[in-house]
Amino acid sequence: MQLKSLRVKSVLKHLQTQQQIWQTATVLGVTLIAVCLLIVIAFKLRSWYRGDSEDAADSAQLMLQFRELHRQGGLSEDEYRSIKGRLTSRQPADSSAVGRETGDQARTPDDESTREPS
Repeated sequence: MQLKSLRVKSVLKHLQTQQQIWQTATVLGVTLIAVCLLIVIAFKLRSWYRGDSEDAADSAQLMLQFRELHRQGGLSEDEYRSIKGRLTSRQPADSSAVGRETGDQARTPDDESTREPS
């Protein structure tokens, strides 16, 4: 009888130890996931705060390509203006950078007469 009692206590102690290990592993896993999420959020905030000058350069390069496509007749005036507006709105630091870098200027109705035919 005493042997069974010792064996039951041993099994219970072993189960408690396993339960503590699983609890510790769960806490460590959740902590690791939380730390990873905080790191990702920190990098996103950092890139947002800095304005990502790479995005501005990419937008300027895209604008040059779309401008050339528009000149060749691949884009209508409305399409070109829409793309230009979207690319300009993506730049948080200096929204006029695309226009300056590509040589675009605001068009007036008088400019339509000097525009190349599509």
